[in-house]
Amino acid sequence: MRRFGDTTVAVAWLDGRRWIVKERFWFGWPDPPRYVLFVLESETVWMANGANRRTRREPATPPRLSLFGG
Repeated sequence: MRRFGDTTVAVAWLDGRRWIVKERFWFGWPDPPRYVLFVLESETVWMANGANRRTRREPATPPRLSLFGG
């Protein structure tokens, strides 16, 4: 899991599963999100969120922003 995040921020046990939150040094467009969440059941990844893929809410290109509405 080291390659998915640089620093472990939190670890918790819930319902027999280990929840791990890792933070990345490099994040934001076009890099992956700042945090990644893993949920392990024994040694198996039960859930992962924030890995190296875009979600529907993240645009493929950065948004064009303007102070003047144009």
